[in-house]
Amino acid sequence: MALYGPIDDHMKVSRSSTTSDRSLSGRTTSWTSHVTTTFTSTTTGPVLADAMCSAMYESGAVNMQCRLNLEVSGGTNYYSDAYTAGVQMANNYAQMSSGAMSTTFQNVPAGTHVLRAQFRNMGNSSTAILSYFDQGGQSSYDQVQAIYRG
Repeated sequence: MALYGPIDDHMKVSRSSTTSDRSLSGRTTSWTSHVTTTFTSTTTGPVLADAMCSAMYESGAVNMQCRLNLEVSGGTNYYSDAYTAGVQMANNYAQMSSGAMSTTFQNVPAGTHVLRAQFRNMGNSSTAILSYFDQGGQSSYDQVQAIYRG
């Protein structure tokens, strides 16, 4: 992984979160953006991207997938692999995978970029709701963050 620019270009973090419910019903091959952060880097270099899911409701045979989408200045999009985010479990609480995913986008040019956590439901006749309440009625936060140079 190449690093460009002065050695004192410190790493910075851009993070966004949401407590808004996002419902995905039925099988779909299209992706839905759930939480987004925008950041400006001043140096070419890697972007470490993370998404964290706190809780999810499910009804039916949910098969929720997640990916990270980095749109760089100029409109070019890069995508991580798709990961399983949650599947059907008892009592309408989805069985979460790790609840988090990470990837590194290499050699991202300087500029203003948008990082999105995107989801889709691959389960037929099912409904998944992201950022759903935690047990105990506490608000839950789904997050996305970018760690980048300068």
